[in-house]
Amino acid sequence: KTKKVLVDRVSLEAKPGSITAILGLSGSGKTCLIRGLASCLDFAAVTTGKVTFKVGHEMLPAKQTDFALVSQHDCISGFMSVEEHIRYAAALAGTDATRVLKLAHALGLEGHLMHLRCQHLSGGEARRVSLCVDGLVRSDARVLLGDEITTGLSATDVLKLAVTIRHLADI
Repeated sequence: KTKKVLVDRVSLEAKPGSITAILGLSGSGKTCLIRGLASCLDFAAVTTGKVTFKVGHEMLPAKQTDFALVSQHDCISGFMSVEEHIRYAAALAGTDATRVLKLAHALGLEGHLMHLRCQHLSGGEARRVSLCVDGLVRSDARVLLGDEITTGLSATDVLKLAVTIRHLADI
């Protein structure tokens, strides 16, 4: 078998509380890098390199649980209401649903939207539900990784998302 290098010679430093963007052309390896950081790649693949956290003066190896990944693809059940879906995801993650519901409210998921079945949501509404359940539900993660998280969102929703992420980074 021929080895294929997917991402080569990447060095990244993100300060605590910072928001960092990875930019590049389509097909340049952004998703591969993000999944590699989140340890979502096929473990049978040969990988080299390491991900570490600097704590004080010590470099500690990162663990998969240090990362929460918001995928570029929405993964929600059309048969549950928005609120049911958020509560279910929070229960699976062992996270307080009240916290996640506050985040949903901050992203504009409130009122009648909370009672709609997910199959009836617009693309932007479904994206906001995915943001809550894919990554924001993980309260123990040190790093929130988002892969094309603004896809399908209006300019207003992108601003709400940026403010919410800024708030999360400050906590």
